[in-house]
Amino acid sequence: YAFDVKDDHHFNVLLGQETWYQESMKLENEYREFTTGNFGLNDVSMGTPYEWKSSKSREGMVSVFGRVNYNYGDRYLVTGTIRGDGSSKFGKNNKYGYFPSAAFAWSIGKEEFMKQQKIFSDMKLRLSYGVTGNDRIPAYQSLSRTDKTYYSGDNNSVQLGLSPSEISNPDLKWETTYQLNGGLDISMFRNRLSIEADVYYKKTKDMLLHADVPSQIGSYRQWQNIGQV
Repeated sequence: YAFDVKDDHHFNVLLGQETWYQESMKLENEYREFTTGNFGLNDVSMGTPYEWKSSKSREGMVSVFGRVNYNYGDRYLVTGTIRGDGSSKFGKNNKYGYFPSAAFAWSIGKEEFMKQQKIFSDMKLRLSYGVTGNDRIPAYQSLSRTDKTYYSGDNNSVQLGLSPSEISNPDLKWETTYQLNGGLDISMFRNRLSIEADVYYKKTKDMLLHADVPSQIGSYRQWQNIGQV
């Protein structure tokens, strides 16, 4: 929704909602020791079944977001945004994350005092700060999971069964990155020379890492939020 207040105050407001869902199925068979390679995959019965496995997974996210742009006389530009994301990949205690950002730009070249000189053709100062989230891990990593294993049975037979593979982490949450940016754009001598200078500070916290854990707790690995960069 765009509207103006008097002649110099311009606003643009956006509200949005997004829902994303994905389901995948996988079937994988492996054959070896083909008696002849003439038929390739057209006759797998000529090979020896070696391994077969299948899987099914699903994941989803629901988001809401808003943005406000403010423009005063094409000289002062302000943007503010916020979004909330809920991911199925995280623990029941921390499925939702909230990520704000703000940006400011000053078109110094359009100020009246810049028209009195001939060296600088244009100049703009930029400042911004924002928070972003990362959920790029496999599905179900916050839950307890099992994997196949083999046990000794009667008469030295081998029995297929299940055993715990990883313990749950109901507190698993979004990896979060905080970034501060500053920049200056300068054009000189009727735009014959352009200079752009940027500086930023970036910090990532609660990193999503597949960490080693003591085997006494029933698992060797667990997804955790540890470390920062």
